[in-house]
Amino acid sequence: MYHNPRLLSVVFFHAIFSAFGDIQASVINYMAVPLRTFFERSLQQRFGIGPNSEIFEFIYSIIASSFFGGVFIAGAIMAICMERLGRKGTSVYLRSILGILSSLAMLSAKWLDKPELFLIGHFLAGMVQTLKNVLFIYMAECAPTECRGWAVTIIGSGGD
Repeated sequence: MYHNPRLLSVVFFHAIFSAFGDIQASVINYMAVPLRTFFERSLQQRFGIGPNSEIFEFIYSIIASSFFGGVFIAGAIMAICMERLGRKGTSVYLRSILGILSSLAMLSAKWLDKPELFLIGHFLAGMVQTLKNVLFIYMAECAPTECRGWAVTIIGSGGD
């Protein structure tokens, strides 16, 4: 087996820390009750939209579905990003920047009492999740032939 300590550390680093997109994707499912309560209270106070109304349910479904809008947009621009920014620029830098912006938007939604910021953060989380595929491509291109499959498998085991 091929032994390279640097490759080993990079693979394990990405396996552990590339899971942030998976966590962001799961927020709306794992925190459904507190998020729904937050949306109900905020929309009632700011816009007079009642929690049991059809308009509220429509807005809630838009917020929940915004993730897939991000997936779609990122899928459409992924090849362009890989050509312009390179595999590393897209998988490491762009994805990390979008992940930080997504987290900040979701966190500040509660602090600023603005559910629309959560929608933006959830949309960006969809982009982050899609761009994780570029990380697999990048690692497969960088890893030596002897351990290419192992490196990609370890990164994939971190989540997704």
